[in-house]
Amino acid sequence: MRPETRAGRRVPRGCDLKHAADVASRGDARSRARFGSLQVAVDERFAGVASAVREAMMEARHALNRQKTAWQLAMTARNGAVTEMRRLLRALLKELSVRLSPLDERWVSFGFNKPGAKVRPDAPTNVTVVRISETAESVQWEKAPGADYYRVHARVVGVDAEATVVGTPVDPDFMFESLALAETEVWITAMNSGGESRRSEVILVEIGAGAVEVKSGS
Repeated sequence: MRPETRAGRRVPRGCDLKHAADVASRGDARSRARFGSLQVAVDERFAGVASAVREAMMEARHALNRQKTAWQLAMTARNGAVTEMRRLLRALLKELSVRLSPLDERWVSFGFNKPGAKVRPDAPTNVTVVRISETAESVQWEKAPGADYYRVHARVVGVDAEATVVGTPVDPDFMFESLALAETEVWITAMNSGGESRRSEVILVEIGAGAVEVKSGS
């Protein structure tokens, strides 16, 4: 092959290869320069993000410390108020013990139990009904500790809007001698000078032609 010419002159092929190498070298240099600039930009961007995250974490920590301080101050104020309230209540209790008798009703008005009253009894349990005749049933229950007497409550379903007290026996049983031919809810409460207990379970009595059905209710 004939050597190529450049500007009218014959140029050996070796010169073309050297020229190509120079061009490639200059291209590599420009690529390295561009990559270096890109790397610097990336580093600067990540440095900015890291700085922002660090500042956000520091601000969050400061906010948490402020909240802890506020909580501690609030608890200190609360504890001080509780201490003062207890002091005032003790002073009031001491004053009332001088002015009121142990069973005076005004103890309750001041939010205290009567010092001379018994502890309110527990609710009666195991309420059952025993049939005596076609129209008579005996309601029985376990004796409640601390009870002086009991209240028997009854409500005819579909007739009575509210229950009424139909008896106040001292012993844990009560006789219904003339129940209506309808469902009747029955429950018991125990009484003493300390007050009235919670009510017992509700017994639903259904009087039929030849049997009494007893159901536990709430």
